[in-house]
Amino acid sequence: MENFEKIDGHFDLDKGGKVYDEISGKLPDNSNIVELGWYLGRSTYYLIQKLKEKELKFNLDVVDVFERNSSTDGSSIYHDKFLESF
Repeated sequence: MENFEKIDGHFDLDKGGKVYDEISGKLPDNSNIVELGWYLGRSTYYLIQKLKEKELKFNLDVVDVFERNSSTDGSSIYHDKFLESF
């Protein structure tokens, strides 16, 4: 299974990773989680790995409106990856 660093996107360990590490350390078992905005899934993948490492059971819903996003209109280099991920 590939790691999150192989997924294109804007999520990095210095900022988002620290937040997700802290959040995953505080969540109880059987948590219901909603991530708003997933782009290509980089942060989502990272969060899932952290929760699995902690052996937590969880329900994760990921929501994105795909509006005003160059990845959905064909002008982005990520367009094909975006459609494949979706």
